[in-house]
Amino acid sequence: MNELKLQLTVAEVNKIIEALGHLPYLQVYELISKLHQQAQEQLSTSPQSNGRIIAEHQDEEVVQTEN
Repeated sequence: MNELKLQLTVAEVNKIIEALGHLPYLQVYELISKLHQQAQEQLSTSPQSNGRIIAEHQDEEVVQTEN
């Protein structure tokens, strides 16, 4: 499968995850997880970053992870 590397701000990633959270959980949970994992890896290796990534799942509260 072809892969893409995108450059987005933390705010943009949060907006994407929030939008995905409005879709049926079974359709998007793997994508949300993958976005969250990749963002966390990048934030943990970036000393100047103090961003927060949120993931919203169907019928769940917002999960916040801080670096």
